[in-house]
Amino acid sequence: MIFVVLFFCLLGCKNQTAPATSFGNEDSIAINDDDTLPTVPTDTDVVKTVYEGPKYTMDATSEEIRKIQGEPDQIVSQPKNMQVWKYGKSELNLLNGTIYSYNSIDKQLHIRYYGMEVSKELANDATVKNGAYFFQATKKQVFGIQGTPDRVEKPAPDQEIWYYGGSTVTFRNGKMTDYRNTDQNLDIRP
Repeated sequence: MIFVVLFFCLLGCKNQTAPATSFGNEDSIAINDDDTLPTVPTDTDVVKTVYEGPKYTMDATSEEIRKIQGEPDQIVSQPKNMQVWKYGKSELNLLNGTIYSYNSIDKQLHIRYYGMEVSKELANDATVKNGAYFFQATKKQVFGIQGTPDRVEKPAPDQEIWYYGGSTVTFRNGKMTDYRNTDQNLDIRP
């Protein structure tokens, strides 16, 4: 019976009265306290959580970050002029007052890897127009297709690893040298 009621509900019967059903000598059973079926959320019921306001870029100063992102929940000072700014579960790693790497694990950061001028520059890029990139693609080309990564790590001065979910794109000296398409979400042409 529960399967039938759930199936009936999934067919789009919002707020319709469920018929009382008797199981042997038991009293009738209602789905909700008010004798109605539970409602099924529609696309319009989904709350939009994407931040659409101003964003800062990787070369932003600490003042620019504070202006857009606000005060961090916590600042942890590290040796050699490094700081970790925490916003929820997300982190900005600053070196000498500018962003060195970041992890927007809970999508709290209002960061855009490159500014809008790069997006305009990429409008005529053949790789970006084609919608797929390849080995030796530049960071700008990958950005033009994939957008801002969820996380950026710099394990060495000449190396960056960009994370898109569980997938990664690795750059050396600004060119793509490796990738792992774990989540099958990279638009790459091997």
